[in-house]
Amino acid sequence: MSGDPSEERLELARQVGTRLRNEHGRSLRALGVYGSVSHGTALPNSDLELLAVMGGSIEIRPNRWLEADVLVDCRSATEERLVEEARRIGPDWGVKADSYRHQFVIRDPDSVFPRLREASLAIPEKAFKGALEESRWDLHEARDKVRNGLALDDRVRAVAAGWDFAWTAAMRVALLTRKPYESKSTLWAEVGRRGYRMRDLLDTLANGRLGSLGADVERAWSELSAR
Repeated sequence: MSGDPSEERLELARQVGTRLRNEHGRSLRALGVYGSVSHGTALPNSDLELLAVMGGSIEIRPNRWLEADVLVDCRSATEERLVEEARRIGPDWGVKADSYRHQFVIRDPDSVFPRLREASLAIPEKAFKGALEESRWDLHEARDKVRNGLALDDRVRAVAAGWDFAWTAAMRVALLTRKPYESKSTLWAEVGRRGYRMRDLLDTLANGRLGSLGADVERAWSELSAR
């Protein structure tokens, strides 16, 4: 494939949508693209993420396949189940919530996707506070793993733990800002712009500067744990 990766994948999504509609008929209530493709930020090797809203208990199988050498990842569920998921906050809310809030719509005659967006935006404040309490302890655990790696002078262990800390910190930043990331592929660029000393930490990890890893982790921890 050549040209703009997002546009190419949207065209592929339309072709898949036509086939799925022929296969499932009215059971396919809505189909949308989410992730980097829906935001126009796909790269040449990005996958195509589809959200299919189905009637009854029907699911699309298989849920992952190759289409024109592009990996298609298709989540299918009823509207009721998706609305329930959209209202839920888990440890990876930062990379899941955008799929309920932003889609490039291929088919949606019953206006299901606006209802998903409404549900995802109606999460009560107390739910965020509960998730933040849990994420604080997850971040503490990730920080301790970095410190253990540094104490053992184990470079591989320390750097791997550093990226795990960065991921956990990024998930906490999303909760603090009440704003999910557009996709996993844009997560690091997005979180670097949100502050909380994340840019310094990511720069250290990307350039393998083990000597400053401990200090950068502590600074990010201080910024994030106090909130």
